[in-house]
Amino acid sequence: MSENWFVYSFFGDVTDERDFCQDFQLVISELYESSIPNDRGPLDYAADFSSLNAFIIPEPIFHMAVTQTRQGITIRQLLCTLPESSSIVGIPRPVLDPRRPVDRAPTASEAVEGLFRYAPLLEFDGKWFITHARDVSDIKTVLSEPTLLESTNLIFAFGGDIFGTRATPSQAFDALGKSFSRLQLVLTVVSLAIGVAFLAPMKKQVNLLWKAN
Repeated sequence: MSENWFVYSFFGDVTDERDFCQDFQLVISELYESSIPNDRGPLDYAADFSSLNAFIIPEPIFHMAVTQTRQGITIRQLLCTLPESSSIVGIPRPVLDPRRPVDRAPTASEAVEGLFRYAPLLEFDGKWFITHARDVSDIKTVLSEPTLLESTNLIFAFGGDIFGTRATPSQAFDALGKSFSRLQLVLTVVSLAIGVAFLAPMKKQVNLLWKAN
């Protein structure tokens, strides 16, 4: 559970006259005080409002955790340990958003929020695997801790194996890239300092002209 949403996973074994379903499922639910945006409803209204979506996933999940950042601005990831593939996957929170429109295209306002059409089958994208090509077996616990950078969080998993990494779900938006030219920055600052020093003596002359007029 994190903020106002929670996730659980189970193996669905449904058999009846109309339906036969045996698969692993991931369910997410989001809780609100009202179905109307920015509305808490009357003070005496105790009922809540929730949205829910279920996904069919390719393999079972043993343990789940949610990434944490310093300010909570960065997109969260649902960290899932996968015993069958001996890996850990970080599912982006927008992919699991229970408000994704069902059986229709998103409206303009929904598209602005990043919502896209719901699909019941959730395949794990190769880019989501934070363990990459490494096998990590018998992981019991996954911990996430924020760093001084909002974009980055540290992930530590342990059990049979021990694994640690850092993740940037929204990319490293608050860190300078390798292509950033520090020399150009220094030259710009020096040029501005020289310009200010050159123009400073002219300030008195300009003030005298304004007073004379």
